[in-house]
Amino acid sequence: MDSDRGSRGGKQLQILQGEILTADPRQEHPYEPFDSFEQPVDAEWTEGPPPHGETSWRVRWDRAKTFFTTGPQRRWEERQRARATERERLGAEPRLSERDELRLLRENIADAGERYMESLRLSDIHAPGFTDDERAKKVSALHSVYAQMMVASCLRPMQQGVNAAAIVRAASTMTTMYLLSPTFQNVVKEYAEPVREAIQNRIDAKARSKMDRAQYRARVANRFLAQRNKGLADLGDRRIDLVDPRSLMSAKWQRRFDDLQFRERGNREMFTARSAAMTEVALTENAFARMRHPGADTNQIATSYNAMIALLYKQAEDDGLTRQDVAQASRVVLGERVRDDPRVQVMIEGMAHGRLRMSPPHHERIAGTDRVHKVWRGTFENYLGDEVVPTRYRDPDNQAGVLGAFTLRSPMSATAHQGEMATTMAQTMANAIERGDMAAFNQDMAGYMLGYVARAEKFDGDGVPGAVPDRLFQSRTMLAAMTADGFNDKELQETYANAYVEAIEAVRDAYPEFSRQWGQTYGENWQDFMHRATVDPRQAHADWQAHQAAGGTGAPGSERGAGRERPGPPHNEQQAGAQYQA
Repeated sequence: MDSDRGSRGGKQLQILQGEILTADPRQEHPYEPFDSFEQPVDAEWTEGPPPHGETSWRVRWDRAKTFFTTGPQRRWEERQRARATERERLGAEPRLSERDELRLLRENIADAGERYMESLRLSDIHAPGFTDDERAKKVSALHSVYAQMMVASCLRPMQQGVNAAAIVRAASTMTTMYLLSPTFQNVVKEYAEPVREAIQNRIDAKARSKMDRAQYRARVANRFLAQRNKGLADLGDRRIDLVDPRSLMSAKWQRRFDDLQFRERGNREMFTARSAAMTEVALTENAFARMRHPGADTNQIATSYNAMIALLYKQAEDDGLTRQDVAQASRVVLGERVRDDPRVQVMIEGMAHGRLRMSPPHHERIAGTDRVHKVWRGTFENYLGDEVVPTRYRDPDNQAGVLGAFTLRSPMSATAHQGEMATTMAQTMANAIERGDMAAFNQDMAGYMLGYVARAEKFDGDGVPGAVPDRLFQSRTMLAAMTADGFNDKELQETYANAYVEAIEAVRDAYPEFSRQWGQTYGENWQDFMHRATVDPRQAHADWQAHQAAGGTGAPGSERGAGRERPGPPHNEQQAGAQYQA
């Protein structure tokens, strides 16, 4: 544990003087391929026993989850369990309607993606001793298993006699591309023939159309060149000024055509933006956990992680994707993971201390219809509502050279956590002051403190108006980030309290007149409110809201007086222990 944790723990608080619309998230449940297939197994990469320290890490990680056990999150998880049950039911039915087949196809493909990410999360890919080539081979092997699982999911309707054309229509573009690879022939075996013709006809038609157009344009260009350079006509095809039809095809189609031929000779599976994104997010989760095992070489793991992400983006480019495409898809996958497991936020710089959050979804019209639906496109914003792009660039000034969709957070000391938290709190409260919004400022003050003293299951902010729910979520994300980094209850208390002190002092110094007005209106002494909040936070907050509405002076339920202890998170172990007992 860092020696600087809680170094200012004795200082008293100086209060103011005054829906994704993407592939839906999943729960884990047994993979059930249809009878003719064996479950794909990555036998080459069987993991050994958990490394030293993994148990202690899992205890900390499980403890971090308690900060997010809110009513909305519990309801979300219950819906996901219901979806898993429904998926199993559909999978057991011998015959399904076309609509249910599509539903099951979507769920099975999503489940294959989650299993792929889980295999990467649990692998030892960042462990010392692996070379970059070995790591790349491991990702390729797991990616191949993912492809096999998707193929198996897509071919399930064949048992019920669904025609091949329907299969092609049902499969997404991503799945169709996978069906073109050798994995398809290896997995489906006798099932390949019924769908081979339908798939090949579609691919041939598209390729023929593109090549026909390229050849036509080349003939026109060559005819023009022949008229202009009549002296070279006798050279025929040996002329160096002839236009090659391939040069008139997009670089993307040229690369994909060449790569498909190359893969037919046994190369790796092609990445799509989605599968590359899942790989980036899963590698990030793996590296985050490995960095926090006792005795871990953080620098070595960071080096391994950065090398793997660099290779991933290079391979995606080789597959005809742009780095921007992969980064955009990665942010969508990150948002899905955060929705499933809010703890994932603490892995990302900016999100871990409440400066960044997912932007609200917006309405979009469904193409070809008059219907609209809510979608989220992988955008993020700060807590003031300004859009922020977390992408890492080689040159941030002109956004050139994408290095990753976001930045992995390394383990931090108490001083570093304190500075990040204080900055977030001060910026948020200063924004309310700049707007002259006393009510919003009070909500910020109460929310940041209630987020510490009130456990999520006792007061999650659900249904509370104003900014309080956001401040609760911010503060609990901060606490979860410190917990993941190995802080105990006392260290959480001291570091959070110090950050709050620092933020209050910064606001007081920057806005002395506002501080004076706040003191005259609400008084210095609202510590009773905080003591009551540890017992019944919801009622204490309701009383505080009523107190503000009445324009009272002093804390609700208390007498006004000078010289009493100023507000803040609890300053003794007895109080803190009551809030964080197992």
